[in-house]
Amino acid sequence: MIAQVSLAAVYFLGALASGYLALRAWHRDSPVGKELAWFALCVAQWSFFYGFESLAGSPEYRELWSQIAYIGTYGAVVFILRFCVRWLRPRLAGAWMTLLWIVPAFMVVAAFTNPLHRLVWADVRPASVDFVYEYVHGPLFWVGGVYAYLLIAASTVLVGVGVVRRTGIYRKQALLVLCGIAVAIGGNVAYVSGALGDFPLDVTPLALALSAVFLLTGISRARLLELVSAARHRVVDVMPDGLMVLDEEFRLVDWNPAALRLWHIDRSVLTGVPVSELVPGWDIGVPADPPDSFVGTLEQGHDDMVCHHIDVELCRLVGRGGASRGWIVLFHDSTELRATERSLQEANTRLEALNRELARQAVHDSLTGLYNRSYLDEALPREISQAERLQASGDTSVGLLILDVDHFKQVNDVHGHATGDRVLMHVAALVRAQVRAGDIPCRYGGDELVVVMPGASSQESVRVGRRICESIAASPFRDGQRQVAATVSLGVAVYPADATDATDLLRQADRALYAAKNQGRNRVVGADLV
Repeated sequence: MIAQVSLAAVYFLGALASGYLALRAWHRDSPVGKELAWFALCVAQWSFFYGFESLAGSPEYRELWSQIAYIGTYGAVVFILRFCVRWLRPRLAGAWMTLLWIVPAFMVVAAFTNPLHRLVWADVRPASVDFVYEYVHGPLFWVGGVYAYLLIAASTVLVGVGVVRRTGIYRKQALLVLCGIAVAIGGNVAYVSGALGDFPLDVTPLALALSAVFLLTGISRARLLELVSAARHRVVDVMPDGLMVLDEEFRLVDWNPAALRLWHIDRSVLTGVPVSELVPGWDIGVPADPPDSFVGTLEQGHDDMVCHHIDVELCRLVGRGGASRGWIVLFHDSTELRATERSLQEANTRLEALNRELARQAVHDSLTGLYNRSYLDEALPREISQAERLQASGDTSVGLLILDVDHFKQVNDVHGHATGDRVLMHVAALVRAQVRAGDIPCRYGGDELVVVMPGASSQESVRVGRRICESIAASPFRDGQRQVAATVSLGVAVYPADATDATDLLRQADRALYAAKNQGRNRVVGADLV
């Protein structure tokens, strides 16, 4: 009896260890952690009811507890494969994993109806060892066993590949999981093969409980599941921006498909690889010791003609107690946005240039490039008003020159209007070259030009007028082999000596202009002399 109770206690302790594993894994808020928690919970249920089975004193109760334990038996083999898939090959996880439950459901139903057909256990009878019962297995037992071993084999292959391909702490994680699976397989093989001899006790739950120790070690010492909680959400796989989860040493823990497409990564196993080996320009664009939140831009270029701008946002992943658990990295291809912004900026630049040109055209004459009549109508009263305000501090004046090209109609009649336009442009250029800085040369209309001279006295205005006349007379217009001589007549009036306002000033200067024409042209006449 003592041996029987001791055996039951071992089973109960195994159930307790597996339950503790389930609790630890469940608190890792991730799909991977949930799969491991369900696996451990199934092992706990299996071991717990085996404890009751070891205490039962009749074949009927033994079989009853075995029937109940079958729920945990097949749940464990399904969940260990689901755990391995979600942990090592998350992209393979999907609705197909629900199909794994078809055979286990059938086996559980067959176990509970075994008294009717005896296809799972043909008989349950006392063994040669006291309190131990021997199960004579039926054909369905072996069907379920083969299925269970297929699932365990698939799990072993996944973890074995992880051991081979992973490095550092990730290889240690995979080794611990592999050892746990190996212990469970060894216990079950020992039972099924009869290696225990006269002690035909199913030690598989005990072996699985020992496996829980390896998995707990992986969680506690090798940080198994520590970063996976933040790395896999269903929405992450379909988001257009790239996402990577890194550990503290900037090694890759998880990623989404967009990140692989963005950086043209073809490798299927990337866990544990330094991100600097996968992302071009990482060492240049991201500081070695970044702050908790960092935003920058990386450039991805395959040749000199192609360059993509990738905005990168790095955020520290903080766990319980404020401890750093790694980094979350978001990548956004801003190439198109930058191109759009650049095009918009170029369009704005062109628009500003066009506005400046329109503003220039609004106040400039299109033929001569001088200010136009509209600008003159605004500028002359403004300068006179300015002079009025300054008269209290001194004798401030505004000079006005009006000139037109002598016999300009003959130039048009003899040489054509195109040549006449070029002559007028030539005269305007000479006028612009002779006036003072700050003077305002304008085209008044036809061949008449006006120069507003802020602050100019009568003597200075006449002096500038004569300089203009002499410059034009000395510089005939040349059109190829043809030379067209031109002179101008010029009238001068000054505010306030000759006029009281802008209109009067124009009238006085125009009167002086006609006096210059009547006196023989190619001369300057002041309004004070008329």
